[in-house]
Amino acid sequence: MSVIFFKTLIYAMFLSFTQPKDNHPIYISNTEIKYNNKSESYEISVKIFADDLEKVFKKQYKEEIELGTDRENPKAKEYLTSYLKKNLIFYIDNKQLDYKYIGHESGEKSEMFAMYVYLESKKCNKSIVLKVSNSILLSELNNQLNFISLHTNSGVKKYICRKGDSVKLLN
Repeated sequence: MSVIFFKTLIYAMFLSFTQPKDNHPIYISNTEIKYNNKSESYEISVKIFADDLEKVFKKQYKEEIELGTDRENPKAKEYLTSYLKKNLIFYIDNKQLDYKYIGHESGEKSEMFAMYVYLESKKCNKSIVLKVSNSILLSELNNQLNFISLHTNSGVKKYICRKGDSVKLLN
């Protein structure tokens, strides 16, 4: 799996030299999933670029939407929650796993356009297989890659979702 991950990263870097200068060259999100035995829930963090989401929200809601700034739109939480509920879906035993929005924050200065969104599933049993549909920005950006990291007792397992391949069985 690491060879595929490395090749995909090299490909994404190659694309950076062929993109127009007004766009950033790499379109990625990173979703981290951990099961918390104490709360019996999945804790999920999604790293995504705020400027890409702002463009989607502007198109969808017909208004300027700033995220992660002091001028953040008051409906940011509502927009984020709605977008993620449609584009980041979890299943256990073929049943959709509901989750709630915990919050979001901007990245550090070195990642000024990055935004972290925190989610938590409702109380559930830890599953041997977790099915994830991750279509974040896939319909808007042809080169979007959505990385998923599942933290297990035996280590971290990594998956990549892309256009036409957005559903993964995590085990």
